Amino acid sequence: MKGDKIYCIGDSHVSVFLGIDRLAPIWPESYKSLIPNFEVIRLGPITAYNICEYNRTSHGREKLEKVLEGIPDNSWVIISAGEIDCRVHLIKQAELQNKSYEEVAINVASRFVNFIRDITKNRFKVCLLLPPPTSFKVEDDPDNPKYGSEVERNKITKTLANKIISECSIVGIPTINIFEQASTPELETKRIYLWDGIHLSTYALPDLIYQLKNITKLKLNVPPLWRVRESLRKLKRLSTLKISIL
Repeated sequence: MKGDKIYCIGDSHVSVFLGIDRLAPIWPESYKSLIPNFEVIRLGPITAYNICEYNRTSHGREKLEKVLEGIPDNSWVIISAGEIDCRVHLIKQAELQNKSYEEVAINVASRFVNFIRDITKNRFKVCLLLPPPTSFKVEDDPDNPKYGSEVERNKITKTLANKIISECSIVGIPTINIFEQASTPELETKRIYLWDGIHLSTYALPDLIYQLKNITKLKLNVPPLWRVRESLRKLKRLSTLKISIL
């Protein structure tokens, strides 16, 4: 049903709702999701800090406003941002400003959540997809830079997620989160959750959909054939990971 469509908007991690391990093209290009009810709209490399401003390099705010204009009122909208902040910027800013992770995280969280509340107010039902664990890639990647160690980046990611949850509780915005499932108690990233070492894999999708079902009360399900295919791909991924560890 048209009214049951969920619009997934934001950084590259919305691509998980395509139901396949690949990046969605950047809007206005599109790629049809394999999962009913979902429309994926990737804005590009936006950050939770900069999406609040006009005339940034990614033009995230301009794109978001344009996209929201075309979405029917009262629709469910998932917005994702924050992973790039954690992978590249926040640890560096904490060091430069001689601030704690908590201090830099609350600044970003408050700014981001209040912006999302204001830009969607009285038009949409909104849910935030919190940033997943960070890249575990050791080698340098100019297209996906990083700062700090894997554990440090996951520590700041967990801190930012908790601050966003706190801010969302104040303004009544629900969140979905895969961080605890996708990281170890030592704050290392579980490799199977990032298909290319950076972006969320479809391994996370059933859990995210389960969380969304509880929030939206919509009848969200993945097709049976998709489940079969994913079960086979899961076994293949696990075998590959075991071989790479050995």
